[in-house]
Amino acid sequence: MHVFYLNGNFISADVAAIDPQDRGFLLGDGVFTTIRIESGFPCHLALHWERLQTSAQRLKLKFTLDLITLKNLITTLLAHNNLSSQTASLRITLTRGNGSRGLLPPEIQQPTLLITCAPLPQYSETFSVYLSDFRRNEYSSLSQIKTLNYLDNIMARCEAQEHGADEALLLNTQAKVVCGSMSNLFVVINHKVYTASIREGVLPGVMRSIVLQFLQQLNITVVESAISAAQIIQAEEMFLTNALMGIKPVIAINHQAINQGEIGAITKKLQQLVS
Repeated sequence: MHVFYLNGNFISADVAAIDPQDRGFLLGDGVFTTIRIESGFPCHLALHWERLQTSAQRLKLKFTLDLITLKNLITTLLAHNNLSSQTASLRITLTRGNGSRGLLPPEIQQPTLLITCAPLPQYSETFSVYLSDFRRNEYSSLSQIKTLNYLDNIMARCEAQEHGADEALLLNTQAKVVCGSMSNLFVVINHKVYTASIREGVLPGVMRSIVLQFLQQLNITVVESAISAAQIIQAEEMFLTNALMGIKPVIAINHQAINQGEIGAITKKLQQLVS
């Protein structure tokens, strides 16, 4: 029986319920994060917790769960779902809770906190990508927050699938390629690693920050600046990152091979370090 953690209780999935007036359900008024679990251990939990806390503060969401309590809840939830010894994915969802009709939030918040887990999905060893028509708005501060409104990402991913690709790459309003629909993007050109800066409209991914630290340790030049669609075709290497799948090499963009379809040396080195 699948078990969730919902508002202070561990509850069976078949009886768990979100209130129909919950603002997360009605308006996307909330945030979330996803965490990789290895043998019962939540990878980089402190970084996820810090980002969740920062996002909640910026959106004025009530989030009072401390790190130790969160870790204990995760351990118990994994045990309830027989996932303590497996590789799994865990999602923490926080909404503003119930409210009356309209946009203004209630004066007294009763937030909804939902934690779910499941076996980790199987990811491809290599990815193909497609340049999407959907755009990231770098002028919106919400582009830096993992909110519950993921429609641009969903539609971009569907567009990529329709074109036979595994992931969509999104441009910002300045026509710079900044990220994937579910990932941060790194591109190697002339032995330099390019990745979009946060101010260019990307989510500050947990794995992104870890990869940047490894690149510094390897003395590899990093340029935090997005590149154009014309430049990206010149890539010697390309890889995607997120917390669940880690680092995944890109071997084709818009059906054009990158590095003759081979995984590059920098990508391989980073994969070894992360694993």
